[in-house]
Amino acid sequence: MTVRPRGNGYQADLMLNGTRYRPVFTTEAAAVTWESEARLAAKLGKPIPQPTVDTLGNRGTALKTLDDFYKLVKKERWASRKSGDKLARNAEIFIEWKGKSTPVKDIVSRDLYNYANYCREDLGNDNATINRKMSSVKVLLKKAVHEGVITMVPYIEKFKETSLGSVDFLDFGEEEPMIRLLDHKGFQRITQLVIFLIDTGARINEAKKLTFDDVTERHVILRDRKSGRTSYIPPTARVKAVLAQCRIDSKDPECPFGDIHLDTARRKLNEIYEKLGGKYAKFTQPFHVLRHTCASRLAMRGIDAKRIMDYMDHSNLSVTQRYMKLSPTALDDVAAALEPATPKLQLVIND
Repeated sequence: MTVRPRGNGYQADLMLNGTRYRPVFTTEAAAVTWESEARLAAKLGKPIPQPTVDTLGNRGTALKTLDDFYKLVKKERWASRKSGDKLARNAEIFIEWKGKSTPVKDIVSRDLYNYANYCREDLGNDNATINRKMSSVKVLLKKAVHEGVITMVPYIEKFKETSLGSVDFLDFGEEEPMIRLLDHKGFQRITQLVIFLIDTGARINEAKKLTFDDVTERHVILRDRKSGRTSYIPPTARVKAVLAQCRIDSKDPECPFGDIHLDTARRKLNEIYEKLGGKYAKFTQPFHVLRHTCASRLAMRGIDAKRIMDYMDHSNLSVTQRYMKLSPTALDDVAAALEPATPKLQLVIND
C-alpha cells in the first residue's frame, strides 16, 4: 500500500492507467479501503471510484462548492497578482453559468466542453479567450485536487488559437458613432473614458487608478503597469481636453475616472455596440478593443514595433505583433511600388 500521513489526514498515492491519484482521507483505514477499491476497478476496467465527502472528512465538507473554492483561490492566489481581478472574473463567469452551489465533485469533462460552447456561441469568444477563461476554471479544480475533494481535473483540450489573436479594432473615425450615441444617452463620463483609452492605449485598470497628480502638461504618467514599469505617455489634444473636463465632472477629487463604476460602463458600452450593429456588435471585450485600436492606429501611421511595444507596455515584440493589425485600406498604395518603372523623359537638344 502507498498510504502516508498528510496534514491531519492520510493520502493515497496511486498511478492507474497513466493517471496519478492523490486523494486525502480523514482516516488511514478510509485511505487503504479506497486504494484497494481503486486498484480493483482499474483491473476490471471500471471507472476509478470517486472518494466520498464522508471519507474525505472535515476538509472535504468545509470545501465543497464552486463558490467555496473560488473564494479560497481568490484569497490565496489571485489577490496578490496584478492580473488577479481579471483571473477572478474569468472564474466568476463559469460559476455564474454553472451555479455557485454546484459541488466541485459533480463537475465532469462534458461540463467544460458545454461551457466552451457557451462562450463561443453565446458570448462570441474566440479560442484564445476561451482558453484564458478555462485556465481560471482549471485553477479552481486543481485546488480541489490538492484539498482531496476530487482526484483529478476533468479533461478538456486547449483550443487552437490563431497566431494574430483577435482582429477587433476601430479604424480612424469609427469611434465617432459611439461617442454621438453615448452623449445622446447622457453617458458623457463613459465618452471621456473611451477617448482616453483609445489615445493612450491604457488598460482599463490603469485608467481607473490614474490620479490627477499623474497628469502633467507634457505627460500622462501610468504607474506600476502590468510589466511593473512606469510609462510617460504624451497626451493628444483630445486627451488633454478630456482630462481637463474630468477635473470638473469627476466625483472623485483625486482620480479622473475614479467615480466610474466599471461594470455599469461595461454594460452601457455593450448596449451601444449592439445598437450600432455591424462590426461593433461583434466586439466581445468592450474596453480592451479600445486598447487594440490604439496599437493598430500606431501601426497604420508607421510607428515602428519597438516604440509601439514601449508605448503599449508589452512584455516583448511577439505580443506587439498581435496588436499590429492593418486597416483594409492601409496597403492600397503598395501596388504602385510593384508597377514597372516608367522611363523618364529626356530633353534632347540638337546643336
